[in-house]
Amino acid sequence: MNDLYIDFTENYQASSRKKLVFIGFGFLLISVSTIVFMTGFKEALTFRSMVTPACNFILGISFLFRSNKPNFLQTPCFISINEDFLEYKFWRFQKLVRIEWANVKSIQLKPSKIVFLLQNNTTASVNMSYISMAGANQIKLVVRDLAFKKNVQIA
Repeated sequence: MNDLYIDFTENYQASSRKKLVFIGFGFLLISVSTIVFMTGFKEALTFRSMVTPACNFILGISFLFRSNKPNFLQTPCFISINEDFLEYKFWRFQKLVRIEWANVKSIQLKPSKIVFLLQNNTTASVNMSYISMAGANQIKLVVRDLAFKKNVQIA
């Protein structure tokens, strides 16, 4: 059986959290050091001279908030693949997408996307740029194996 279910609240998210935290603290450090140097050199703290540190502080705080895994917290985001269908929901505001294997004519496997050509000549694509490389490769392997079983053409 090639059934696969991945819950994206686990470790399959594209991990850039450490980078965002580092950038956020960098902006906070720049903003505080700018204010310290300006007061150390006895410069007058005017509105104009406080704009840059204030912007850096806001950027730092926003990067720190952005690193807090907002995409997968409150809604179930997942991908489920079995012998009959593939269904997924990657974002909180995205509706559930269900692709039945009986309706699939061919598949294109791209580095960060899987494109399904359906029997009615429409396409459905699974954009996996939001998933870690390990999770995307695991999904592609299962889709490829099921396509072989179902005699679906892989382009």
